[in-house]
Amino acid sequence: MSEVEYFKKLHEKIGDDFITLSSLNIMKTSNYEYPGHFVSLWDDFTHNIPSWENYLFDKFKGKDDLVFLELGTAQARASVWLLEEVLTGNGCKLLTVDHKTEQYASIKGNSFLAELYNTIDKQTPNVYPDKIMEFKNRDWWKDRNDFKFPYNVLRNLKPYQDSERCDFFKGTTSTFFKSLNVKEEVFDFIYIDASHNPEDVILDAVNSFRLLKTGGMMIFDDYGWGNCKVGIDCFLETHRNYLEHHLDKFTNYQMIVEKTKDLV
Repeated sequence: MSEVEYFKKLHEKIGDDFITLSSLNIMKTSNYEYPGHFVSLWDDFTHNIPSWENYLFDKFKGKDDLVFLELGTAQARASVWLLEEVLTGNGCKLLTVDHKTEQYASIKGNSFLAELYNTIDKQTPNVYPDKIMEFKNRDWWKDRNDFKFPYNVLRNLKPYQDSERCDFFKGTTSTFFKSLNVKEEVFDFIYIDASHNPEDVILDAVNSFRLLKTGGMMIFDDYGWGNCKVGIDCFLETHRNYLEHHLDKFTNYQMIVEKTKDLV
């Protein structure tokens, strides 16, 4: 059965509850209130907001003609936050890159769907609206663990694409860099959160750094995740004469890099 057929049948089975469950925004923190159009059952970003406010607001917020790059869009939590809170000046733009536009929430993944089900099952008060808590009384509730729900990143980016403040590139980061027809430094800020394989991290870092303006900033996510650190450390060592860096003092999980010198 194709994905389209699956979701059509699931929609028929659970009715408008399908739309509700495909239109939720659940976060691990309360650091930020996303715009009403934003939906996601994942949150791998909001815990970074206090740190990003510290590092990005004074340097970039409200300034004109900034160009930011994000490698690894995921659900666009970081993208939307940057567009709403930092890239507020005239002529600013975000380019964001990911190899997929659709994600599927199920109890087997790292989404919050299982936690949502658990809250509804226990009828924990004052967490979700009544219409969601009433799912426990539905005929389909007993089969809930077999379901998955689609979430599309382009829905979250649409208002910004429509206003030409954001461009989404579907493909790998290496394909993205090969597609660029620029050699000069064009980006003021780059966020790297794509593949965590060390060799991919090195390639993304090198390709990004050569296009980062002197005085610009890069942030690597997941410095403490698996072998991602190996790739980041290799880049930092080979480019040590051209940058300053330090581990994020708020989370100790992101590497902050500032380009201090042009590459020879």
